[in-house]
Amino acid sequence: MAKVLSNEEIKGVILKYVSDERKKQAILLNGEWGCGKTFFVNEKLIPGLEQKGIQVFSISLYGIAKIEQIQDIIYMKLMQKVIKDKTQKVGYFGDGLAKVISLCGKSGIRFIDNKFNMEGTVSEEIKAIFEKKKGTNKRLVLIFDDIERCQINIIELMGFLNNLCENNEYKIILVANENEINKVDDDISQTLKFSIALNSRLDIKEFVEKKEESDEINREELRKIVDYYFEGKTTYEKTKEKLIGLTIPYNIPLEEVFEDVIADCVKEDNVKKIIIENKEEIICLLRKEKHQNLRTLISACLAIEEIYVALDKGNISREKLFSEELKNIIIYIVYTAIQRAKGIDGYVWSKDIRYGCINDGIFSTNKFKIYGYAFIDEYWKTQCVDCEIALEDVQNRIDEKKLLKEKLMKDEEHKALALNSLYDWYLMPDEEVKELVDKMREELKGGEYYPQEYKSIISILMCINNPDFGLNADKEKESTGKIYDSTQTNMFVEMKKNEEQHQNHYYEEWEKFNIDEFIDDMVKDVENKKYKLTPQMLGVLSEDKQFAFEYMKFTEPLMKKIEEAEVDSIISDEKGIKLSDMSWDEQLEIYCRDNKSNFVNYGKFISLFDYEKIKDKFFTATALEIHYFSSALSSVYSFYNLSDIFSADYEVIKDLCGYISENKNKLNREKSRTKEMALVRLQTDLNKYVKLVKR
Repeated sequence: MAKVLSNEEIKGVILKYVSDERKKQAILLNGEWGCGKTFFVNEKLIPGLEQKGIQVFSISLYGIAKIEQIQDIIYMKLMQKVIKDKTQKVGYFGDGLAKVISLCGKSGIRFIDNKFNMEGTVSEEIKAIFEKKKGTNKRLVLIFDDIERCQINIIELMGFLNNLCENNEYKIILVANENEINKVDDDISQTLKFSIALNSRLDIKEFVEKKEESDEINREELRKIVDYYFEGKTTYEKTKEKLIGLTIPYNIPLEEVFEDVIADCVKEDNVKKIIIENKEEIICLLRKEKHQNLRTLISACLAIEEIYVALDKGNISREKLFSEELKNIIIYIVYTAIQRAKGIDGYVWSKDIRYGCINDGIFSTNKFKIYGYAFIDEYWKTQCVDCEIALEDVQNRIDEKKLLKEKLMKDEEHKALALNSLYDWYLMPDEEVKELVDKMREELKGGEYYPQEYKSIISILMCINNPDFGLNADKEKESTGKIYDSTQTNMFVEMKKNEEQHQNHYYEEWEKFNIDEFIDDMVKDVENKKYKLTPQMLGVLSEDKQFAFEYMKFTEPLMKKIEEAEVDSIISDEKGIKLSDMSWDEQLEIYCRDNKSNFVNYGKFISLFDYEKIKDKFFTATALEIHYFSSALSSVYSFYNLSDIFSADYEVIKDLCGYISENKNKLNREKSRTKEMALVRLQTDLNKYVKLVKR
């Protein structure tokens, strides 16, 4: 396998070739589109040749349709050279004149001749340049780029270039993708060749497989016929040998030219540094996508610079997370630049999603995750960065990652808690078990456990406290297949804690831990942090009825907290105002009616009020307020079978009814007729509820 030459080696080979007067033929620098040939010529080769005193004129043949156009361009290049040399003292003014020629061609030359009366002098200078190439000082090189994109007939073009080399003794360098030149000349000639190949009079037996029923010819067979009858060579292949004396393949690895490209196309030094820091990831992505086109890389770098400058104006935190996210942004810009170069439409973002992994699906096997941003796809559509949206997207993403990172760290810290080691306590030495239990107690006091872990803590402590655990099986307690739920108190009627003495063992002095102290810590933890504790978090299922019962007794303080929280949620509105503190107005009636189902499920209503507050309220309440209170009761107690639902309210309803009857005069000291009517209505309703609830 031939060695891949570096940029410096290629430059050296070309310099040696053009300096050798014996070598008359042209040089072909051959490489795929976008591999960096033109960049190499402009940034490395031309400066290198000029340092050796060689005059170089670079000409692109892109779209050129006539030989005369090439001749005009060569003349204009020489004209530019003369103008620059003659106007060096006027600096940028001379450059401006040269650019007029480049842009305006012959019109520009006539303008300069007329304005500056330079025609004779310029013509002489150009003639001198042409003459310099003869004799001993042949130091002029013409570089023709984009040969494959030229519109001139290949024979005519090659003949013209050969004439420059052979007869005019110019040193010529051709820059092209030979694979593209080497293709069939054009679609029309290919069509004609195919038509001839299908002529039934041709002898094609050796190219076509014998077919029994069909005389169809496939594409491969057709090409074999064409190659045989038309020799298979293109016009370029037939003319190349005479013109080109040296072909240099250009296939420079991206690593070699990467930093040169960045230095040339990126202005901001800090952006250059960031791109180079991510060089390995960028090159890896380009190779993975099988796309090593330098034009795509340059396009991506320009976008990176513009987007970075926009983000740099914002108050984005300069933490490590920003550096990590900046890498994702750079990679996504390169990725989208590659997709655009391939003609693939940008990623379609959902309405409410601005960022995320775009190539991670349920069945994805792609190990190279691409994290995208909507504002980058929007940039490619408009070539403009919306700074506010971009900054908001990035800051939101950073905040989200920070929260995730904190959660992961917290999870790791949580895994180190004593409880996670105590699951296997029976495999440890006694002293280690005791140390871990003490540590767990301190962690519990510090609020480091979640409510759903209380169950495990209690169960493990109960097992540790039992000296017969796993050793003293009782045949009478063999499994019956029945499961006991610690949250169902009706399963343990008339049961008591097991006070029996365990059989004597040599470890009977095993130290028991006070589980009630742990329960007290749990209660305080729930109160301090306002945890949402549910019966499902605490409940255990066990075939051992005694164990389930004793567990239930331990958790009673916690279950009480659950009940209190449940009651609070039932008797408090969205603002946290409790039922007893609500004003007796229309809102009280609406609240009671809307929450009727909650009262029904709980089996209590009026007994949820603060009884003493109700009695005190009667002394100051107006007739209208008492009517609202009566209506609130009526909105809930609208059942015939109240005894099945609100039997727990019976004593409160009965006492309240008796209280009104006994204190009617005291409650209406102002002797208001309307208040008297309101109290009578309330007492009548209460009497009805007493009978229904009792029934």
